[in-house]
Parts: sequence; structure tokens; C-alpha cells
Amino acid sequence: SKKQADYTAESWAPFAAALKSAQDVAAKSDATKAEVTAATAKLAEASSNLVKAGSTTPQPEKPSAEDVAALQSAIKDAESKKQADYTAESWAPFAAALKSAQDVAAKSDATKAEVTAATAKLAEASKNLVKAGSTTPNKPDKPTKPNKDNNKNQQKLPITGSSVLVIAFVAIALVAAGVSVVVYRRRNA
Repeated sequence: SKKQADYTAESWAPFAAALKSAQDVAAKSDATKAEVTAATAKLAEASSNLVKAGSTTPQPEKPSAEDVAALQSAIKDAESKKQADYTAESWAPFAAALKSAQDVAAKSDATKAEVTAATAKLAEASKNLVKAGSTTPNKPDKPTKPNKDNNKNQQKLPITGSSVLVIAFVAIALVAAGVSVVVYRRRNA
């Protein structure tokens, strides 16, 4: 919905490049989440830096000390990770995000949008790292919960075979009664 005629040429060029890059990523059927996140961040930054034609160029907002500290902390945490511990597919976007964040941190004139975008991109890439030998990102397993109903069932004897036992006693009693009748008749006969 943005038109080139409404903005200065200096601010439109980076926006057009970011838009083209985002469209290319969107067209890729195998685009990774990190690529989509990076393209979105660049497009948002370029869009926020657009200057209306005929207006004075606004000074970009400087990052706060907290923003810079968050970026430095994210970089320090990322630098502590070892490439050998992660798959090559997940390391490549992470390394690119780290390099980009380091470049932004080194800029003395970095804007708040650049610092915020670099921090978010690095955090996302770090979250998507996959341990070597694993197929999915590390997520804690859900702990198993003991089933309280199992204890109640273990205290009772199984009912299986109890009816057979009653029938056996009745059969033995009938046989004993029959033998007694036969023996009694033979004695009295």
C-alpha cells in the first residue's frame, strides 16, 4: 500500500531492496524460519525509516542503554556456543545472525530499530539451534507422573479362577457323598 512517489528516493531505495528480499524469501518453498524472521525484520526497519516526500529527514531514534546491553548480552551468550555441538543446517543461520548482530553492535550510529532487530534475530536463531545427533530443537521432556490408581489395584487379589474353585469343592463334596452312599449300601446289604 506504500507508493514510491510518496517517499524520498533516499529512503525508498532501502525499503524497495528489503521488500524485494522479503518477496524472494516468501516465494521460496524451502525458506527457513530464520530467513523469514530476518527478512521481516529488515522490511520492518526499512519501512520505519521511510521519509515522506517534502518532509524533513527525521533523526533516527538512538538505542537506549538497555537495548545496547541486551544486544551485547545476546552476542556474548551466542559467542559461547560451539559449532561442533550443533547441526550445520541450524548453525548457518545462527552464524549469520551473530555476524549481523556484531556488525550492528560495532556501529557507532546504529539506530534503535537496528539494535532491536539484531537482538531479536540473534535470539530467534539461537532458539532454533539443533544439537548434533538430534532431529528437533532441544525442548525439555515432560516429567512422568505416577498413576495413583495403580496402587489401589495392586492391593486386591485377582478374581480370575475363583468360580472354578467353588465348583471344584462342590464336585468333591458330591463325589464324597456318592462314595459314602455306595459304601453304606454295601455294608447293609
